[in-house]
Amino acid sequence: MTREEILAYAAGIMDGEGCIMISRSNSPNTRTGKRHMLLVEVSNTEPRMLWWMKEQFGGFVNLKNSNRIRPTWKPCWAWNLRGGKAAQFLSSIAPYLQIKMPQAKLALEFYKDRGKGKPLGREGSVLQQAQYILMRELNKKGVREEVEA
Repeated sequence: MTREEILAYAAGIMDGEGCIMISRSNSPNTRTGKRHMLLVEVSNTEPRMLWWMKEQFGGFVNLKNSNRIRPTWKPCWAWNLRGGKAAQFLSSIAPYLQIKMPQAKLALEFYKDRGKGKPLGREGSVLQQAQYILMRELNKKGVREEVEA
């Protein structure tokens, strides 16, 4: 496969099986007590696809849940990237995305606007929180109105 074909294929995987997220966790070392991070994840019961993603783009593959709870279900695996690697990946596949382009645009804005290791200040923290809320809305399941990023 050419690099262009690899990027197009990865974009198709992201559109169909992937999730672009801004996660939020508690962090006592920040002004607001919250820390936001960019995450990209693909989940599937076929681990070969996820190992291919890892081979092409780096990241991690792990067992998301086993079939112990529902013995008739196949185990589910996840490939993920965080932070700068996630932003770099999204930037490279963005020209090929069809479904998740609004999430990718927002994720890249979020990453560009982050503090680059410096304190964000109140304005930056408010912006990150707003981006987090908008991403949650874009990723919401079920029937919804169109949301522009």
